[in-house]
Amino acid sequence: MNDFADWLSPIVVKELRQGLRARAFLAIFLISQFFMIVCVLVSLGDGPSKEGSFWLFWVLLGIAVLLAMPLRGLGALFGEIRGNTLELMLLTQLSAWRIVAGKWLALVLQTLLLICAVLPYVVLRYFLGGVSLIDDLSVLGWMVAGSILLTALSVGLSPSMQSPGARIATGFAAISQLWLIPFLLEGAGGSRPTFPAASAWLYATLLLGPLLILSFLQLGSGKIAPAAENHDTRKRLIAVAIILMAGILGHALRERGFFSALATMAVAPACLGALMEETVTIPSVYRPFVRRKLFGKLAGRVFYPGWASGLWFFALLAAVFLWGASTDWSNDAVHFRIFAALEGILAPLLLARFCFRRAKSVPPFYFGTQLLLFVTAIIFSANFDEKLLGKTLWIPTVGFFVSLWHRWGVVTPSNISFELLIVPALIALASFAGLFILSIKEWRTVAAMERDTEKLE
Repeated sequence: MNDFADWLSPIVVKELRQGLRARAFLAIFLISQFFMIVCVLVSLGDGPSKEGSFWLFWVLLGIAVLLAMPLRGLGALFGEIRGNTLELMLLTQLSAWRIVAGKWLALVLQTLLLICAVLPYVVLRYFLGGVSLIDDLSVLGWMVAGSILLTALSVGLSPSMQSPGARIATGFAAISQLWLIPFLLEGAGGSRPTFPAASAWLYATLLLGPLLILSFLQLGSGKIAPAAENHDTRKRLIAVAIILMAGILGHALRERGFFSALATMAVAPACLGALMEETVTIPSVYRPFVRRKLFGKLAGRVFYPGWASGLWFFALLAAVFLWGASTDWSNDAVHFRIFAALEGILAPLLLARFCFRRAKSVPPFYFGTQLLLFVTAIIFSANFDEKLLGKTLWIPTVGFFVSLWHRWGVVTPSNISFELLIVPALIALASFAGLFILSIKEWRTVAAMERDTEKLE
């Protein structure tokens, strides 16, 4: 391993040398080779055993490519943090972004090496008959694309795995957000989207995939970067680019519901992250905005690092999503679900920031409050009674679960009327207003940073 080109990033070379010698990679490589040989030998027979070997081939390869290899990324940055070597790397000319991107690229190259080792078995299965080489290569290509995306996600989450408590908190945060999935799958128009055409998946992979990878890698680099590096603004800009690209593709391919749901799920981490950020008190971070005078300061109201601007960033994206759902304004149930989802995000945040104002880290309290409200909401909404609906809807997030029970036919209230729609809308607006009042102190800090930056100019 001494013949790497000089133009390669040193972090890529380092990670490749260590990764190819790691026991995890050797185990995945050797086990996959063994099972590929077994599948090919079984496929030499006829009947059900041959057909079963085809399914077994792809299942085992999928476990190696889509599960085992991406999971290795969870320890990419965690190992550096635990070994206290990250600070030494940052003292060199390597930025946080180059470190994270280099670790991701090294894992992707190892995955491609594994795929190259499997290609002879794919071709051999073609000569044994019963399969299409073009279809097999197509499936293999989709697996590679999925593995690249999942590896970026695991590397981006790696800094959050510093301790058992952090791992539990990360899993807890993911579980507490699962309630969003049924809502997002409803699509922008309020009806369940049909399975999109292959061309939609292809364009989503080629055009939205790179933006998603950038978003995940920025998530990881922002966790390990010094406070003077502003990665929060980049994450928000990438989220805006995802929404614009999804809107263009949805209009061009007439798959508006699919791309709307996909973009919303893609930008959800950036939106929640913007609400969790702390205000940065380093004047140099504000310099790129202040240099552009009035225009820069106006843009900073949405893109400054910190939750005060993150609140307006979230409001902007929520307004875009409401505009995207405006094709069916006559359906009150659609907007009931949207406002119920907004109150499910903002109401717990208001409670967490008001009750735990002196806490150093808001996310644990936010996700804990959110999960507590969700459990309460499930209890009240499951025991559905139309007579009590108007009263129980004032409990944050109850409206969301009522809308789901109504959508899935678990309960059948006469209709979701405007009177019911106004309750989650008022809670969402009141939560936003309360957060805005709490953010006034943060905006004073931001104004002081702007003045200090102007003095330095």
